[in-house]
Amino acid sequence: MRKLLTGALIASLSVSVVTPKVSADERSNQAYTQKELEEEMTPVFMEMEINGNEAILDYEVYNLNGRTMMPLRAMSELFGWKVAWDQDSYTATIQNQEHVMSIEPGEYEAYFDGVQESIDTPAVIYKDRTFIPLRKAAEWFAFTIGWEKENYKITLTTNETEEEATEEKPPEHEFRRFKGLPVLPRVEAPVRRAVYVENAEFVDQRRMFVSDNPEVLSHMTVRGENGVLWEDEINTTEKRTQEYRIFGYHLNRIAQDVYIGITIENHSTENSLYISELKGTTQIGRMQNPMYDVGLPLAVDAMTGNMRKLPQQDNMIGPGESVTLDRFRLDPDQLVSFLHDLTVSKRGGGALNFSLRTVVSKNPTKDLETIQGDILPLDYRRHPRGTWEGSIIQSTLPEYTAGAEIESFMISNGVTDNLMSKEASTIPELTQANIGHFGAVYRVRIPVTKTTPGTDVIEVKMTPRGGNYSGVLKTRAGTFVIPVTNAAKESILIYRQAVTQGESVLEFDMMHAGGSSTPLAISVETLDGNVPVQIVR
Repeated sequence: MRKLLTGALIASLSVSVVTPKVSADERSNQAYTQKELEEEMTPVFMEMEINGNEAILDYEVYNLNGRTMMPLRAMSELFGWKVAWDQDSYTATIQNQEHVMSIEPGEYEAYFDGVQESIDTPAVIYKDRTFIPLRKAAEWFAFTIGWEKENYKITLTTNETEEEATEEKPPEHEFRRFKGLPVLPRVEAPVRRAVYVENAEFVDQRRMFVSDNPEVLSHMTVRGENGVLWEDEINTTEKRTQEYRIFGYHLNRIAQDVYIGITIENHSTENSLYISELKGTTQIGRMQNPMYDVGLPLAVDAMTGNMRKLPQQDNMIGPGESVTLDRFRLDPDQLVSFLHDLTVSKRGGGALNFSLRTVVSKNPTKDLETIQGDILPLDYRRHPRGTWEGSIIQSTLPEYTAGAEIESFMISNGVTDNLMSKEASTIPELTQANIGHFGAVYRVRIPVTKTTPGTDVIEVKMTPRGGNYSGVLKTRAGTFVIPVTNAAKESILIYRQAVTQGESVLEFDMMHAGGSSTPLAISVETLDGNVPVQIVR
């Protein structure tokens, strides 16, 4: 079935600034009269794919002078960028935390970050909307555009790490401690080569529930008053209890407050549900510095056991009942990340049968537990969503012999340790893989053997390979913060450990901060004896 190239494409690149009605006589700089636009603006029917995902096109897109034209606001809303219309200067402005673009209908120039750029087809106002050429917009918004003639399909891809790489770091003095934790040192010795880890497995049975898509909540991604962000249903007679870890990460780009909730519905007509061990941590902030403001504090709370116990009026949920376990209000442009653990048990006979959901509403008086129905469509971005059978991943590296050459291995690589894949989720067709294992704990074990007498120093480093990275690392000695680290330019020193003849195991747990990029390279090497040991004791 053909799809109209309108808002979805635009949904990926647009925002529909509803501009005032203006005739050609009123504005001398209009390149086309309204009559000419009526004659020359031809509706375009095509399919669109953005970063490998099919786009739902629900705004009209047109061909003008051989160029595909799409609504400006629809394009920007999909990215969560702000759009403003200045009637006095007759200019539309799009802005995110890093870039500003302004364009005046009828002009053959536009301004991007204050630099004038030429365009061969000007923006136009048609049917009370501002339209701009798709190809130029793709360049502005860091897209690569392709055309599949045989399928009549446009493909758009974007480098998501480019924007993350510009994130500012806090002042250097803040690197010493973060939320009371020591910060691991950076070193100017990045790992250059690494192979994929050879094995990975879940080592727990706590179900991992991830709600991070659509990450940007806008009028394009939440089109009604309410919506289900993600859902997991259990229906089994084989067990009485199910443990969960719930991770969420959402940004409000709707021009009003929104309300996000974690809800549970008991489908059983025979038994009640009992909620126990409900605890969580929630961070709300802005997008100026999401790793330090939101992602890293959340990981610190989780890895230090500081998730707070959540109060409940009643831990028991009767047959057919629904309750809201927690809820969050987001102002416009606020970002929320939450991590909650809980255990659901049945009391009585029959099946353990319930649905756990994350939901969103634009209505402040809405009872969130009443929101049901279809899960919202995935947006084009690669943010994760799904449910998987574990929340702790363990990789054991090949045995390292002290004195051998440096060895490096890639974790959260999307291939050999991709346990949170689309196919492994409970609803594959509505899932986006959690390649970066956000919300989960990643455990690395490094067996070390020393065959000769004396003492050697083993050094373990971590290097981001996909973009800027931050997280929390835990060893037997304590918990440490990994500061924002530049991909392929800096490494983090994890261990310098003295080893003697025999066998030992170096082990650490990690949690990636929301907003970070993966994969990560873990290197192991032997140093000479003239270096300090036990950087991490």
